[in-house]
Amino acid sequence: MRTKPNSGQDYDTLLVDTSGGRFGTMHYFNGDTAFIAHNTPSGVSYVYKTIDNGLNWSTVDSAAYPINEITHSPCGRIYAACGSGRVRASNDLGASWYELSTGSSVHLYSISFVNDFTGFAGGAGSTVFRTSDRGISWTRMQVSDEILAPITKLHLTSETTGVVCGSGCIWSAGPPHLPYILPPALAFPNPTKGELTLPGKPAQLLELYDMQGRLCRTWENPPQEIDLSDFTHGIYLLRIVRSEHDVEKVRVMLSREE
Repeated sequence: MRTKPNSGQDYDTLLVDTSGGRFGTMHYFNGDTAFIAHNTPSGVSYVYKTIDNGLNWSTVDSAAYPINEITHSPCGRIYAACGSGRVRASNDLGASWYELSTGSSVHLYSISFVNDFTGFAGGAGSTVFRTSDRGISWTRMQVSDEILAPITKLHLTSETTGVVCGSGCIWSAGPPHLPYILPPALAFPNPTKGELTLPGKPAQLLELYDMQGRLCRTWENPPQEIDLSDFTHGIYLLRIVRSEHDVEKVRVMLSREE
């Protein structure tokens, strides 16, 4: 649909579905370019693209599973949340597409990228997947252990700010629900008595700082499990470097309490 210049009183019909399928949410890349997914009863899904604000549409992708929400990262890469744990992506505004996998069969309904590398995909069972390498690898997280509602919409403006919605439930992506979203993807358990696991893509370098900004220790090509038991209890900042463009920081609480 495209509104006429009369405050939306009339509309022009631009795409017609005669198959009994459904269209997903339209995603605008800019003022003239937009994408929309179309899922048909036969199980084949299509992505349509317009470059003239909806006057004309062309098919740019198809898949044998549902294609749900479409978004793009700040650098212009297009992503689509799909069925069976898949994500489709395009580096050239839809001219060609490739498939990424979360490593799960969970159906994905929403996807959001907060920068060129870090994105989140939400799906069935109150599940969110996080990537920090443009979708090459994903870490699975659970937003809620009590309500297993499907995540139907992610709206994140940063790695720590936004909302996660699903079937009548809304969770904040910041405090107090931040522990469900970010720390499990970076380091756990947190707080810890010493042992710390770093899931996901292996790090090239780790740097541990105290709260005065002093460097306490570095690890080059560290294992995914490190031991902090030599340090006094308190709060530390762990800098995780996986590549030149993939650097993350997480606060770690070291506790000696039994």
